[in-house]
Amino acid sequence: MGIVASLAFFMPRMNLDDSEAIDRDQILLMQKMLNAAAERELEEKETEQVADANADNKEGGTGTRAKGEEVPWGIPTPKRPA
Repeated sequence: MGIVASLAFFMPRMNLDDSEAIDRDQILLMQKMLNAAAERELEEKETEQVADANADNKEGGTGTRAKGEEVPWGIPTPKRPA
């Protein structure tokens, strides 16, 4: 019994190591990295949206409509006899 009691007195405390501080530092560093990546993604999305808006304005060109009857999408065109 005395040996077990003496071991309890000489046992080091569990909270003396800096593993908690290291974990906290790693979490803070990871948060900074994730925030920076999110900001870059937002900037890329904004530039893509601006580029898409500019591309939409340029599509179609300056041509004229084709002659003949227009058929809405999804309705099959009647087959003409040859």
